[in-house]
Formats: sequence, C-alpha cells, structure tokens
Amino acid sequence: MNFDLVAFWIHIYNVPVRCMNDDCAMFCGQMLGDLEEVHVKDSCMHVRVKIDVTKPLHRGICCFIEEVDYEVSLLLKYERLPDFCFTCGIIGHQDRECVSTEATISRLQVQTVKRFGPCINAMERGSKSDVSENMEELQDHEEVQVLNGEQQSL
Repeated sequence: MNFDLVAFWIHIYNVPVRCMNDDCAMFCGQMLGDLEEVHVKDSCMHVRVKIDVTKPLHRGICCFIEEVDYEVSLLLKYERLPDFCFTCGIIGHQDRECVSTEATISRLQVQTVKRFGPCINAMERGSKSDVSENMEELQDHEEVQVLNGEQQSL
C-alpha cells in the first residue's frame, strides 16, 4: 500500500466563465494528480485529487485558453491541509524542520520571502473567501497547459 498518495479537495479560483464546466474541471484535476471527483458550483471548481505528498504542492496553474487566445492563472487552495513547509511546499514537516537549501538560507537571513503561505488553505466548501488578494502569488507559474491542445511549459 502506497501512503505517498493522499486525496485532497482542491478549490480552483479565477476560472473564466466559459470554462466553468465539468470537462475543464476534470482537465485541471488531472493536471494535479489522480482525479477522483469533480464539483462545479457558483464561481469555483472543486476537484478531489490524489496527490503525491512527497512532492511540493502546486500553488496555481497557468492555462492557455484557445477559444479566447489568452492565458489565465488559476489559484489553488487545499481543504483541510495538514502542517506543511512554507519554504519547500512539502507536507510532513514545517519550516523550522526543513532541510532544503532554501530553508537553510532563510534561517540565516532576517527577512525572507517564502514560496508558500497560509493562504494555500481553503475554507470549507460552501463558505466564501476573498481570493483576489492571493492572485499575485501566481506570478511564478508552475505549469502551462493548453486547453484542448498540447502541453507547454515555461
């Protein structure tokens, strides 16, 4: 039995209205891991995905939408996220226990900017939150996908 794969509900924000459907939710969910379930409701997509907890979490994904010929950054938030490292993004330890090079450097410096923060935690489904403040975090795109086309990377 593999304990490295854990299912999480992930909220996907900033999805264009044209893409608010089950097909796009399944596409995004499959980009993140093993898709289990999809819910599209109001202005947010919810996908239940098994992700590998030995790898860093995705903060967001960047998708190119062919129908309108532009790229959109999608913000991801995880429900019931356990303790994880804000420096390396891996579940199972916190910043002070991290052995990554970035963590060692950040402990030596007074002010550092971490890749992750508490805003990656989603509120329970059904409650509303203000995600517009967190969209700036997606400036460092982790992935680029082309809807209905081929995968591209930055």
